[in-house]
Amino acid sequence: MDCKTFLPLATLLVAISCFSPTVSAQDDACQPSGGMEYICGLVNPEDLVVIPGTDWIIASSDEDGLAFYLINAISRQVRPFYTPANAPRNHLQNLYPDCPSAPDLSNFNSHGLNIRQLSADRFRLYSVAHGARETVEVFTIETSRELPHITWNGCVFMPDDLRANSVASFSDGTLLTTVLVLPDRSYTDFLRDRENTGAVYQWTPGDERFSLLEGAELPGNNGIEVSRDESEFFVASSGLNTIVAFERSNPTRQLRTSRSLAFSPDNVRLGPDGYLLTSGMLSDEPVCGSFPEDRETIVACPRGYQVSAINPRDMDDETLFEAPANPVFSNPTIGISIRNMIWVGTFDGDKIAIRVLP
Repeated sequence: MDCKTFLPLATLLVAISCFSPTVSAQDDACQPSGGMEYICGLVNPEDLVVIPGTDWIIASSDEDGLAFYLINAISRQVRPFYTPANAPRNHLQNLYPDCPSAPDLSNFNSHGLNIRQLSADRFRLYSVAHGARETVEVFTIETSRELPHITWNGCVFMPDDLRANSVASFSDGTLLTTVLVLPDRSYTDFLRDRENTGAVYQWTPGDERFSLLEGAELPGNNGIEVSRDESEFFVASSGLNTIVAFERSNPTRQLRTSRSLAFSPDNVRLGPDGYLLTSGMLSDEPVCGSFPEDRETIVACPRGYQVSAINPRDMDDETLFEAPANPVFSNPTIGISIRNMIWVGTFDGDKIAIRVLP
């Protein structure tokens, strides 16, 4: 759908009407197709989070000079969020003393996201970041104004030579990240051979940087989420097509696992109803054949995808919807629920896909 159709005519100002520096508002590829509607002009919005209690969504960005996208779920208006021209800083040095400075936004790409509510109108946003440094960057979001306001607070470094994928948080400030493929492993190792290639890393306030959380290694550690009571955490295994529940106090103990899903799960998010939402590409796509063994082949052939809800108590799953292969949108990573919609991100594309539910 053309981005401009989402906005009242009075707001069609050049700077903010529909933030789309790379895709024309008249692009035919932005029209609804395959039962999906689209928001266009983004760069690899790999992860999405809803600011709790609001209609605002934050999307990650691969666009230089732009940390995030801020999107209103009702108007579907997209705004740049945290740019060199608007980058407030309040370094919480007591919490993040080993973070030397704010990130260089000219070489900054956000990836996995997590948000935690601090008070009625204050939230902590955690973002995996690549570029000039491999970190989890920390921000405060305030919603007491007309538009959400973002301030940078600090960062936590990954171990040398490791690239984080997803991030989850506990109320005591502890953070968990996943690494999909360790330096001595490959995509083939987890996609074809189902070997452990990734791991979970933990940072506790007072630590210098993330360190290995032994026992949670899987074939392709991808998305990660924390249970409501914080006694467990959940990890998506992109190699086994499963979601695995681990005990926080004893990560070597796998508590429960989902059945092998029809797709390779990517990110995982705890929804407002208490169910885990996950999305990913179908493992068996007739046009593409069996699931490929490397990232380049994955991107080359659009595959159908699913969004599923998983009951964290027994790991039973329910398919919310399945979308056919579509060249205008592929490589899905996350499904989030807001109002009567499911929003889907991508690791390689210029759109967010939206399914309006009955």
